[in-house]
Amino acid sequence: MKFSDLHRGDFFCFPNGEYTYKKVGDTVAMPMCSRMNHLAEVSTETEVIGVKPSAYSRDREENMPDFEGLTWELQCQMAEMEIQ
Repeated sequence: MKFSDLHRGDFFCFPNGEYTYKKVGDTVAMPMCSRMNHLAEVSTETEVIGVKPSAYSRDREENMPDFEGLTWELQCQMAEMEIQ
């Protein structure tokens, strides 16, 4: 399915399936996770996976670990240990 096949208000994921988005314009989508507060530009030809509203869970997305943040914290702690 392509982004252009969705109607405004439809939920979707990109093929990697990490986050759920909502189509809000012809080439614009809004991430549904409150940690992400930007609008995403999406090409009309971009492949997407449709998500039924009943299958979407904000709790699941907001409680996903922030792996980049955790990795950065761990690297900082390890660097501090090496200095000592």
